[in-house]
Amino acid sequence: MRRLAALRAYAAWARHAGLIDTDPLDGVRSVDQQPLSPKWLEKKEQGKLVREAERSINAKTDAGKRQALRDRAIVVLLLHTGLRVGELCNLQMDDLD
Repeated sequence: MRRLAALRAYAAWARHAGLIDTDPLDGVRSVDQQPLSPKWLEKKEQGKLVREAERSINAKTDAGKRQALRDRAIVVLLLHTGLRVGELCNLQMDDLD
């Protein structure tokens, strides 16, 4: 984005100085700027997320309970360690103390 802006400024200068007749960047579109993703959840949002993960622990089947416990453990681990999702996916039991 900055490179394109620099090229546009240079082309405008060159045109103003009479070095070029037309703007070579005419018709070149800028790339839309992506909004920044949120950096963290507020404490209230963190609590809501954990409560939502805990809600399904009362599942009727053993498999459902195990999955709900796993999901809660994942949420708590992500919230309290700062791990990225990719790092969590690559986590091995040997990595834990």
